[in-house]
Amino acid sequence: MAPNLNSAKNAFVFLGKSVFILLETMIFTLISKPRKSVAGEIVLITGAGSGIGRLLALMFARLGAVLVLWDINQDRNEETCSMARDAGATRACAYTCDCSRREDVYRVAHQVKKEVGDVSILINNASIVTGKKFLDCPDELMEKSLDVNFKAHLWTYKAFLPAMIANAHGHLVCISSSAGLIGVNGMADVEFNVNGLSKLCPTRSHFVAWICSFVYPGLNIPFLPSNSLLPSSLIPQKNWKSLQGHKGPILHLMEMTGI
Repeated sequence: MAPNLNSAKNAFVFLGKSVFILLETMIFTLISKPRKSVAGEIVLITGAGSGIGRLLALMFARLGAVLVLWDINQDRNEETCSMARDAGATRACAYTCDCSRREDVYRVAHQVKKEVGDVSILINNASIVTGKKFLDCPDELMEKSLDVNFKAHLWTYKAFLPAMIANAHGHLVCISSSAGLIGVNGMADVEFNVNGLSKLCPTRSHFVAWICSFVYPGLNIPFLPSNSLLPSSLIPQKNWKSLQGHKGPILHLMEMTGI
């Protein structure tokens, strides 16, 4: 009997939160909310070579931010960097970084501090999806998922958070997925990593100098590139080009919250 009551409770909580988010979205659609100015801010985006990372880079470029773009794919990252400059970025720098490797994160982070300065907005967007059922997923892929989707956040925090605290100024943004809030077939290993991290890093921290935001876009499906965290190899290139200027739900959400 208890498990049934617990399931019913969780269902009501989920529905309640969903209704609240919908109402909040409707209210702020009708009533404009002051946006946070990011002009001149140094914004680091991981996984900037495609998808949400690229769209975020272009959005921040138009807002006059200084962009630091990280991706494991050098060619795609350079392409995003070029697009950001064309979009009006104050400055855009591309760095090749494998976020699953702690030494690589620390090395490139040191290079960024030396060449660009202290990062004031850190957006952990890099993510991988195995797309396999739990028992069918190889151990190596699960370990890789943990390295990219969870551990990379810890290494980037350790690299950039001290300066944010020292400067009494900073913002951490974690791009997760609604798949981490509910069970989704074939995604058992993925976004629960960041969702779990959100429990350890509450927005009301004793470090009043910085803010931590967790963003949960809709389910990641390959025919919606603007809202996808899937590897770019799974998405037809023509779809990216045709929707290059499309503003997906994730960008609307970040605009609404003033990030």
